[in-house]
Amino acid sequence: MRSRRILSAYGSSLLGLFSGILTNFWFLKVLTSQLSKNEFGLYAYVLQITAYFGFLLLGIDFAASRDIAKNLALGRQDEAFSAYQVLGRFNRIAGAVCAAGTVILALVIPRLGLRGWDQPSVLVGLTLLVGFSQVLGFFQVTPSAALIGSQQQWIVNLLTTLRSVATTLLAYALLEGGAGIYCIAIAGVVTAALHLLCSDILCRKYCPWTVDPSRKTLSREKFKELFQFGGLNHLGYMAWTVESTSDVFLLGAYGGPEAVAIYVLWWRFPSMLISFCTRLSDAAFPTWVESSTDPGNSSARLLEKVGMLSLGLGTLALLGTGLWLPNFVRLWLGHDYLALHPRFLALEMGALVLVRVFGNLFSMFWLSQGKVRLTTGLSIVLMVTKLGLGIVLTRLYGVDGLLGASIINGVAQCAGLGIPLYLKKHFNVKTLISGLALTAGALLLAIWIGGAFIHDVGPFGFGLGVAATALFWGLVWTGAAWKSALNSNLRQLKVFRSWPA
Repeated sequence: MRSRRILSAYGSSLLGLFSGILTNFWFLKVLTSQLSKNEFGLYAYVLQITAYFGFLLLGIDFAASRDIAKNLALGRQDEAFSAYQVLGRFNRIAGAVCAAGTVILALVIPRLGLRGWDQPSVLVGLTLLVGFSQVLGFFQVTPSAALIGSQQQWIVNLLTTLRSVATTLLAYALLEGGAGIYCIAIAGVVTAALHLLCSDILCRKYCPWTVDPSRKTLSREKFKELFQFGGLNHLGYMAWTVESTSDVFLLGAYGGPEAVAIYVLWWRFPSMLISFCTRLSDAAFPTWVESSTDPGNSSARLLEKVGMLSLGLGTLALLGTGLWLPNFVRLWLGHDYLALHPRFLALEMGALVLVRVFGNLFSMFWLSQGKVRLTTGLSIVLMVTKLGLGIVLTRLYGVDGLLGASIINGVAQCAGLGIPLYLKKHFNVKTLISGLALTAGALLLAIWIGGAFIHDVGPFGFGLGVAATALFWGLVWTGAAWKSALNSNLRQLKVFRSWPA
């Protein structure tokens, strides 16, 4: 039952990933063909500035969804409602601050005198629209946290996907109707309002414990509890944001715009693979929280299963990136953006994808167990380490040095979070961690050797090669998974019922 919930949440989140790829690829091409670079730059600038309003959440929403899942599993609906009520009030205050900040930005930005920004009225209009959309988003967080804590994450994922698609289609209609650059901002406000309405209706349906008027009033103790967990985790998130976004600044300082262009374009699709893989452990989070209340330690069993699935996804991403990324970039962009050492760059990016996947896996598991001090403390240490290593290695080796610093940091994260699991005998993850190390080493060697025989294939050869790689590694992983904790899950699939035990 729990495994199915995780897979349904993961599958519904992938709909959002794929729909985002399709809609953004199509609509951005239409948008940039009809608007000037200056107009599009105005929107991008406002969007980047207002995005920082998201920090106002302080991680309270994440802490509340975890608290709700834990208390519902223990049958303590009063405690779950208390977390829901505290989150609702906090988000209303945050929304009010966001609204005030939006008005202040709308008044201040046109007076900054930015060179080249000669349309102050457009800046004001975009700021108000995008900011108001953010305000609605704050209110929508509360019912979403209740749904996630109630093991209904698939609903949240599905609504998010529908909003993404609806925003794109409505923006396209508005663009064709003459709304210009305002098309995305207006569409965002409309779909944010509908998203809030639908989330609230579905929350009342699937979370009836949220509408009982006899519940107790707001609890300061509950807010303090949520703030201690959420605020500390938010600090770790900020450290992680600094670490992950420092790459472009380091390359810009030591490698110049050409190095930045190569890195950003090559990293575009490996970063999508990271999202594709890590959404599995994100989907498992509320179920891990629920299972942590079981005396039989079923959360460790689920970790073993999710870890085995992550091993398959992560190593496939490593293999595919290492073997086929140079050919993909050449087919996509031509020879102008090929790196000096394309095979080595692809190998580094594939390795980084794998360590990121397992770093996220272990981090989400420890957070589900309430070990926020461990994850946050490690994030701060890794941020400092990454900046130091990044400055030294980027200066010496450029893009390769930067990726080397990221890989070292990723391995350190896996070690810092994985070793405590390895040492605890009641956590049966020794085979998983040992298998990860051995498999990664073997694949890196195989990629380096095999990559020498793959040069300048055409579109047909590229597609055939990618499909063959996925099929081959899928069979290898299935054979390994058959001997793991996933055996019972695989046996439920019709295609595997005839396999020997």
